[in-house]
Amino acid sequence: MPLYDITMLTKVGKNVRKQTGDLLKQCAGELWKRGAVMADIQSWGQRELAYRIRAQGTNHYHAQFLSMQVYCSPPALRAVEKELRTSDVVLRWMPQKLRAVPPLDSAARFPHRRPQPPLDPTLEGDPIESAK
Repeated sequence: MPLYDITMLTKVGKNVRKQTGDLLKQCAGELWKRGAVMADIQSWGQRELAYRIRAQGTNHYHAQFLSMQVYCSPPALRAVEKELRTSDVVLRWMPQKLRAVPPLDSAARFPHRRPQPPLDPTLEGDPIESAK
């Protein structure tokens, strides 16, 4: 399963914190039913927006930024997007596919290549001559 990073902007307010927690529980339950694994949930805190977002007839100038990292199939991702789309709390969301495995270094990619021999310090040039 690929790794997805779902970034969300949610409303800010007194009762919104509980609604956001309920939304995350619903998303986690939907993912769990479809065999997905939630790797991480991070809150980036409340931030001022670069531009206003008008949602449900209200202008929003601040938002709570959240990030979920999920190992899931594309149909499970679509189910979570449906939850986010129908929620009154979410202003914007964006799923992004990430590399699940970090890239390998050259020694691991080419195991049959001979390593370079270490340089002999006696063969190094004079620093004054190399500066010319």
